[in-house]
Amino acid sequence: MTNSNDRARPPEVPADQQEQFLPMVPPAAPAEAPAYAPVGAHQTARVHQTNGSEKSFVVTWLFAWLLGGCAVDRFYLGKVGTGILKLVTLSGFGIWYLVDLILVLSNSQTDKSGNKLAGFDANKSVAWIVTGAAIVLSGFGSVASGMASLITLN
Repeated sequence: MTNSNDRARPPEVPADQQEQFLPMVPPAAPAEAPAYAPVGAHQTARVHQTNGSEKSFVVTWLFAWLLGGCAVDRFYLGKVGTGILKLVTLSGFGIWYLVDLILVLSNSQTDKSGNKLAGFDANKSVAWIVTGAAIVLSGFGSVASGMASLITLN
């Protein structure tokens, strides 16, 4: 084995300059890859990583709000059994309609596989504002209708 000092120095390199050697460092592993993973760990991680449902929050919200009495929201989410039950009981005598609307707006509603609905974070504010405005306007409409009927009786 030859020493670095035994090698001939090229003429363009000054005499007082010495050769420097850098230690060999293995390439760094990518940040997302673990240095050690037990066999089967990558399959387990994929099972628990869900990207959410393919079912849309906006579509479910509109179905629950406009067609909830017909259980269209339940059928859309793949919950056929509870959809039929909701349909037969006339939306749980109106209570189930309100419960499903609140479940959708609070992001507690899931599809048949238990996945959260896609697009909730981007659309929740609009859904809450529109639903609240519709409730307030329907309340004003009821009051105006009641007052009109009182006026016509006198």
